[in-house]
Parts: sequence; C-alpha cells; structure tokens
Amino acid sequence: MPAHPLTPPPAHPLISPFALQPTANLISFTGGGGKTSLLFTLAHELVAAGRHIVATTTTRMATVEIHNAPSHCLLAEIHSLREKLYQYSFCLVMGEVDGDKVQGVPLSLPAQLLARADVDDVLVEADGARMLPIKAPAPHEPAIPPETTLVVPVVGIDALSAPLETVAHRPELLAALLDLSLHEKLNPGDVARLLTSNEGGLRNVPPQARVIPFINKVESDEQLVQAEEIAHLTVAHPRIERVLIGALQTEQPVRRTVES
Repeated sequence: MPAHPLTPPPAHPLISPFALQPTANLISFTGGGGKTSLLFTLAHELVAAGRHIVATTTTRMATVEIHNAPSHCLLAEIHSLREKLYQYSFCLVMGEVDGDKVQGVPLSLPAQLLARADVDDVLVEADGARMLPIKAPAPHEPAIPPETTLVVPVVGIDALSAPLETVAHRPELLAALLDLSLHEKLNPGDVARLLTSNEGGLRNVPPQARVIPFINKVESDEQLVQAEEIAHLTVAHPRIERVLIGALQTEQPVRRTVES
C-alpha cells in the first residue's frame, strides 16, 4: 500500500532495515545488480546521520564512480585521510588509477581503517559484475575482508527478464552452479538457490558476519511479487537474517523487509 502523502519518509531508509550498529560496521557488498549504488547510497545516509565513513574496494571500481564520494585518496596518500574525513566526513580510499578502473586495496586494509579513531564505518565493494544484474563468483571471488560484520549479496530483479546468457556475469559458471542451460530464463527459485549457495551468495562469507541480501530494481507490482518469492525462499536458510527488497533509483529504496 502506498504511503499517505502526508506521511514523512523514514529518517534512515537503509540504516534501519540493515539494523546497523551505532559504529564499527564493516560492510561488504557482493553480487551484481547495483552494488556500487547501494554502497554510495548507504554511505551518504550514514554521513547524514553524523558518522565518518570510508568507502573502498578490494577488487576494482570504475573511475566514473569516484565522483560519488565528496573526497578520495590513493593508498599512497593515506596520510591525508584524517583531514579529508574532518572536512567531508566521507572519503573513498582506493588503489592506483588504471585506465577506466581504480585498483583495489589489500584485504587487510578495511579492518585497519575501521580501527582508526576518526572512522565510524567502512563500506567495501568486494565483487565485480560488469553492471549486470546477477553473477556466480569465480574461484578467487568475492574478496571479502575476514573482519566483515555484514555481507550484502545484491541481485537485480531484471535477472529474470531475459535468458541467463544475457543477464549474468560469468554466465557459464552460473549455468553450471544452477544446472541450467545458457538459453533458459532464471526463475525466483533459481535466484534463491544462488543467494543461499556456498558457491554463490554465501561464498567466502566470514563465520561471524550477518548476511542480508538486497533485491534491487523492484518497481512494478509484478516485480514485487517475484522479489517476495525469492525473499521467502532465501530467508529459509539459517545464515540469512533477512532480505531487503527495493529500488535504489527511486524515493523508496527499500519497499519490503522479509524475515524468517
């Protein structure tokens, strides 16, 4: 049901559904379908709540994403981080620029950044999907820091809109994992199997980390029905705390929270 026009939007549309601690969250985003958008949207919300945030990547990030943070510094310039956090409350820490990509940081760095007195939370892009809505990880993926407190596997609902070979990054791996043909369309059950697989959404998740998948780009009623089916199947797994359903490019980034 749509909100009453006089009802104010929630003060923390992402912080609350993710049930984040007041400080010291190390959040790793994996999968496809809007990881980078979710990372920066949550980062700006945390800054608005008065927190000092570092974003980074342990893989690679497109250079065009740098403008989403008010400040950035290379690893070689890490001495400038304190000043940038004091001025902007939010800094993107990254490796060297390599063409249209920036290199990632070592897996050990996010926890070191979180241990600093001037940093409240660290957000990590720990996977790559070449802007596709779904993926299966290669053997070296995802690059999740071992101290991560929350892992957010992301999938776009548009993964159901066309054959697997056109919607997936590493489609051959995904087809093999789900025992499907490259020419088949995924269904909600397939996506739930991926999210709850130890070779998919749960791959490399540290034992202490909470897991909250995010189903993105859910705007129509039909997509909401599909997303809710995925969510209910996914939360049946004991490692999944809850599933968030939303559309980051709208005024309602979270439409539903599904718990077991």
